Amino acid sequence: NKVSSIDRRGEAHLVAGDLAAAKADFRRLVELLPSAPQGHFGLAEVLLDENDFDAARGAAEAGLRRAPWDRRGFYLLGRALRGLGRLEVELVKLTPVPLSLESTT
Repeated sequence: NKVSSIDRRGEAHLVAGDLAAAKADFRRLVELLPSAPQGHFGLAEVLLDENDFDAARGAAEAGLRRAPWDRRGFYLLGRALRGLGRLEVELVKLTPVPLSLESTT
C-alpha cells in the first residue's frame, strides 16, 4: 500500500537524520490521507528535531484529533509543550484535581 510505504520511508529518513526527506514524506502522507494520524505524528517528530515546537504542537494535535487516545501523540504533544515552556500550564488545565509539580520529599 502506497500510504504505508511513504510512512516507512519517512521513518527511515528520520532515523537516518535526513529531516528534509522525512518532512517531505510525512507532508505527502498528510496530503494523501489527512484522516490518518501517522503522517501528522511523523511530521511532529521531524518538527521537534528541528526545534519548531509551535508547528510540532499543531501537528501532534492534528494527529490526536484523528486518534484521541494515541500514546505517541500525547508523547509528541508533551515534547512540543515542554519545548514551548508550556507543559506544566497545560497539564494543570487537564488535571481534574489540584496538581503540585513540586517534590513532596
